[in-house]
Amino acid sequence: MPEGGLINPEVVTQAAPDGEVDVLDTEAAGGLVVRGGGLRIVTYVAAVLISVAGASLMLRHLGVVDFGRYTTVFSFITIIGALSDLGLTGIGLRQAAVGDAAERERIVRNIIGMRLTTSTIGIAIACAFAIVVGYPAVMVEGIAIAGIGLLALVTQDSYVMQLQISLRLGWTAALEFTRTVGQTLVVVILVVAGASLLAFTGAQIPGAVLAGVIAMALVRHSTRLRPAFEREHWVRLARELLPYAAAAAIGAVYFRVEIVVLSLASTGVQTGLFSTAFRITEVVVGIPWLVASSALPVIARAAEHDRARLKNVLRQMFDASLTAGVGIAVAIFLGAQFAIAVVAGHKYRASVEVLQIQSIIVAFTFLMTQWGFALLALKRTRALLAVNALGLATAIVVTTVLGGAYGANGASVALISAEAALAIGYAFFLTRGGGDLSVRARTAPRVALAAAAAIGAGLISSTPSLVETIIGMTAYVLVLAATGGLPPELFELLPRRRR
Repeated sequence: MPEGGLINPEVVTQAAPDGEVDVLDTEAAGGLVVRGGGLRIVTYVAAVLISVAGASLMLRHLGVVDFGRYTTVFSFITIIGALSDLGLTGIGLRQAAVGDAAERERIVRNIIGMRLTTSTIGIAIACAFAIVVGYPAVMVEGIAIAGIGLLALVTQDSYVMQLQISLRLGWTAALEFTRTVGQTLVVVILVVAGASLLAFTGAQIPGAVLAGVIAMALVRHSTRLRPAFEREHWVRLARELLPYAAAAAIGAVYFRVEIVVLSLASTGVQTGLFSTAFRITEVVVGIPWLVASSALPVIARAAEHDRARLKNVLRQMFDASLTAGVGIAVAIFLGAQFAIAVVAGHKYRASVEVLQIQSIIVAFTFLMTQWGFALLALKRTRALLAVNALGLATAIVVTTVLGGAYGANGASVALISAEAALAIGYAFFLTRGGGDLSVRARTAPRVALAAAAAIGAGLISSTPSLVETIIGMTAYVLVLAATGGLPPELFELLPRRRR
């Protein structure tokens, strides 16, 4: 690992040349996951900020009506993309991580073929639906053009899977960032050129194509680039996919179901307050998913070949996830006023309390996400399906009761209840199925003490929200450092010379 750098994209070539130990089986794997996951978080946040700026420019240029049409077009594309995957990427990562080089190539190529096929069918159905319901021609054409971007994106994501399996997460982060920057640059150019709605529907194509070409160049020596259409392999993948696909579908919709239930149980004002706070929460809960998905190849490899290593990995991930999750939750709680003012403006200040309640969700999400991927690695997909169904039922029932009585605040408590149910359910099945989950009892008290100190220091300071957040998080880190509560894995983020 070069000094002064987060990750060396070529380290895998050095760690696992042909005929030698796979990088997933080496001691270097942990450091690569931590540094690569950290880099993905940084680029994710930067990409979110860049995309928000691009969307703001587009909204002002297109106006309310055309921007609404643009959003509708990409709602179709988002749904098609989700349905064409439905857990296929997660299953593929797990299967490829435990196989040899030839099996990995076969899995990646067949996943490309499956996703391209299902995406093409989905785009055709979406265009036909748009025609039948009478959408304007520009929207039908926009769905077709945006569909081309989806096909490029699907291809790129499939090749990036090969990078993730070999823990080349620095390149993964760079490609994700490249795609977002490319799309935003195209949007800016189109705004300056005074382009119409139809041109904007293709804005993601250049960035996706560029990222795809780079991804193909990076994996060309480890896999053939053309898709595979092997019927028997597709059937085998589909059989394994069904329970996880159902679990992934539930996990993808239950946040949205919560908003729908609240809109029926309460007023439009309360639904708006909840949605405003949730815009921030939704972005933050994407962070633990990035970390857990980065670690999935290592978890899957350990689950298949070394259960003692799996226990150690899960213990380390628990410490890091609890520490990071609680820390971010505290930061959101203290900085809620500042965040709402920046995102929505002072007229939405009633959402501050809603966001403070929702901040608790983050701590549960960090734990729930990594335990969910552990169940996937252990092939306990039916357990995932059962727990996700429990989470969905919890969200619906509690939102109906508390949302109707207490509005946005009640719905936020319901969301916490659902996330807590997921975390507890995942932990139960991990422990029940052979004791794969074990945690250190000393971690939680130290994190709780640091969180209490952070909130106390922030609130006592009686300063603006942003300053309170800085003071509180400083106290959080100092208390953890003083009590020995900082997970050693976090020091992997530091350059070697500093360590």
